[in-house]
Amino acid sequence: MVRLPRKARESLHTLDRLKMRTPAGAEVPLATVADVTFVKAPSFIERNDRAEVIRIGEMPEDEKVDIVGIAKEATPVIEDMVNEDSDLSFVFRGYIAGHAESRRRTIIGSVALLFALFALLAIPFKSLLQPIYVLLAVPFGIIGALVGHIVMGITPSYLSVFGMLALAGVAVNDALVLVDYINRRCRDGAALHEAVMEAGPRRFRPIILTSATTFVGLLPLLMDRSLQAQFLVPMAVSLGAGILFSTVITLYLIPCALLLSDDLGKGFARIRNWYFRPFATSRAEGAVK
Repeated sequence: MVRLPRKARESLHTLDRLKMRTPAGAEVPLATVADVTFVKAPSFIERNDRAEVIRIGEMPEDEKVDIVGIAKEATPVIEDMVNEDSDLSFVFRGYIAGHAESRRRTIIGSVALLFALFALLAIPFKSLLQPIYVLLAVPFGIIGALVGHIVMGITPSYLSVFGMLALAGVAVNDALVLVDYINRRCRDGAALHEAVMEAGPRRFRPIILTSATTFVGLLPLLMDRSLQAQFLVPMAVSLGAGILFSTVITLYLIPCALLLSDDLGKGFARIRNWYFRPFATSRAEGAVK
């Protein structure tokens, strides 16, 4: 690197007076052999593993701007620019990176939550099938939460997702009460159809009161218009609307699922008996001979 003396570098007029020597030996002004452009130099150079790093950031004017969608559309364009030079690479930081990390953690947490609920239900029921009946209330509760967002005019966010995760633990309560009563009636000797028909009227009041008290407890937060409350409203909408929707569905869906499962079991048993009947007859005839 060639550098002028410090005194010559103290003024920009030096560039106007600077002479350049041509291959022929003549001295000409710098402006005749080069174009001088003034740009702002970085105040510092950031490095990561000895590689120079340049940060480019922007802030949206409106909070409703889909930053993640913009990043997805810009990724192919940036990749084409970066691929032109093997020494360049890029990575998203800030909100985009936080969004991706939150999504990964939410997926892991959802799977862990469903597995924990299934295990906690399978132990008292002593069955691997009945917990599925109880967990049927979860997806319908999520549908109710989304309907609640539409009614309230709220865009779903990660706080809404967190509310849905909490909803998964609450929505199973009503189904658990219903299935437990049906199991107790069946153990007492009642037929499944009779137990199912009794479960709705007998457990209607506890199920409705449990859901109603939960929803009423969330009403102060849903009605609050303060700035601090608006941060938690999406979570409350997910929990409150999901509880109401899953309660109505539970009273119809769970009994229908139990009866359908019983009918399917009887149907498969008939098919199995029909298929194995010739083999049983042949063994019986061989034993007689």
